[in-house]
Order: sequence, then structure tokens, then C-alpha cells
Amino acid sequence: MLKTSKNSNNQLNADNSASHHEHSKNNEHGLLPVRLYIGIFIVLLMMIFMNIGISMLPIPSIWIISLLIFIAVIQTILVSVFYMELIHEDKFYSFIFGSAILFMLLFFGITLGEIRGRDFFTATEGVKMMRGVDQNGNYAPGGPKIEKKSEGSH
Repeated sequence: MLKTSKNSNNQLNADNSASHHEHSKNNEHGLLPVRLYIGIFIVLLMMIFMNIGISMLPIPSIWIISLLIFIAVIQTILVSVFYMELIHEDKFYSFIFGSAILFMLLFFGITLGEIRGRDFFTATEGVKMMRGVDQNGNYAPGGPKIEKKSEGSH
């Protein structure tokens, strides 16, 4: 009886160690090749120079901002997936990261829509509107009250 319990115990231990070995093989986070890290680093550097070039383009500011945000999102994804090794984590973390990116893009989209409306005025007209002055130089109703000094009194 004692012999059979030892044999069954050894068999259970062997089964457990084999399943543990398979389990650890599946969950190992193997390192990615160094060439891949260097390649991603070079791509990120090229994107930085693309940002500089895009900022100097003679196109409307709304398009410049949109392109810069697009490139920044790509850079964020590359860094998080490869350098922060999100590629090896559970799908839940990828879902959380994707949700954060989605909401960030939503808020940026709302902001860009508001900025786009600002280009309706030229630079001088926009300043006048901010100061509460119309095109003729008159203050808008409810605007600042400035007393005009008469030339006779000092």
C-alpha cells in the first residue's frame, strides 16, 4: 500500500512538473530581436524629423495639427507595443490602451473642430472680435466702457 501511494505520488509530481513546464513555455516573454528595436528607434527618429518638416509646411494650421497628432499617435503605439512590451501582455491591457487612444482622439477631434471655426476671421478681425470691437472700431454692446476725454478739460 505504501509503495503504491509513493508511485502515484511520483506520477502526480511528474505530471505537475510537465504541465508546469508547458505552462511556463507558453507564458514566457521572449525578447524581441535587437534589430527590431533598432529599426523601431530609427522609424521613431524619422517621425520626429517628419514632425519638424510638417510644422513648416505652408498649409492651413488645422491640417498641420491633424498630421502632427496622427504621427504622435503612431509613435505612441510603436513605443507602447514594442518598448513597453504591450505585445506580450493580456488582451485586456491592449483594450485599455486602445480605449485611452480612442478617447484621446475624440477629444482632439472636438478641439480641432473648435479651432477650425477660428480660421473664419482674419487675424485682425479675430483680435477685434476678442476685444469686443466691430469692423468700424465701435465697441460692441456690453463691451468695455471707455470714457472719452474732451479736449477742453484737463
